[in-house]
Amino acid sequence: MASNFGGTVRVPLTPPDSDEKLWAQIAQLGSLAGYVLSGGLLNFVVPGVIYLVYQDKSEYVRRNALESLGWQVGMLVAKVLAGLAIFICIGVVLLPLVVVLEIFYVIIATMRANEGKIFEYPVTSSMLSSFLPPRESVPEDAAPQPAMAPSAAAQPAPPTNPAPPMPPIDPAPAATPSTSELPPPPPVSEPAQEPKADSPEEPKPNEPNPEDDEKKA
Repeated sequence: MASNFGGTVRVPLTPPDSDEKLWAQIAQLGSLAGYVLSGGLLNFVVPGVIYLVYQDKSEYVRRNALESLGWQVGMLVAKVLAGLAIFICIGVVLLPLVVVLEIFYVIIATMRANEGKIFEYPVTSSMLSSFLPPRESVPEDAAPQPAMAPSAAAQPAPPTNPAPPMPPIDPAPAATPSTSELPPPPPVSEPAQEPKADSPEEPKPNEPNPEDDEKKA
């Protein structure tokens, strides 16, 4: 995580869109236009106007504009005090130091606004906390981190020459016992033959029948 140089970075619960990021950056970086327009005395005009326009439209832009507005008001007071201290020679060192710190933290806050985050300036942000509604953001350290996709190196590489699939193996048939192992068949009993009734002897052909002879006599 990048260093914030005494400030606090917060992540909004609702991610801002591209337009909100743009106006948040203008609210931060536009304060430096006061050096061209008023010699550093009206740096709070740009963030103040953006705060009035977006206070009911976007929580993200409103919060960035308010942080920038509080920082510029605090730096204005510091520059006035450093200018008065010039009469006792201390202001010769303090005034350039205040100007450098003012520009440095504005650049840091603009970078964080481009990332979709809110930069709370040191000192002035704690003074503004009593005027701010409940925060709709969380500290950067407590924000949920997106899940890292597994790298290509961690995934196993597919084989260059994959082996052909093995044909399905039929289950082995059940072993049949050999003829030597089979038990002997039971003996077959022949049906009992009934005795045939005595039938009268048939006369042989060409033999005289004694009964016929008696009838003829």
